[in-house]
Amino acid sequence: MYYLMAGWYKYCKAVIEAILANTRVKISVTSLREGVAKILEGVQKVHFQNIIILVIS
Repeated sequence: MYYLMAGWYKYCKAVIEAILANTRVKISVTSLREGVAKILEGVQKVHFQNIIILVIS
């Protein structure tokens, strides 16, 4: 359970960082793309961690 929470925390952190990055920089197509890329990267990391946890358990 702790590992799942850690995964969700990392996912939320990635989303928040992406949003902050977009607000700091004037929102343009490139900054939005970077934000989406960061979010997707965060999602992939979380899913990867969850899969490892499921395999171990």
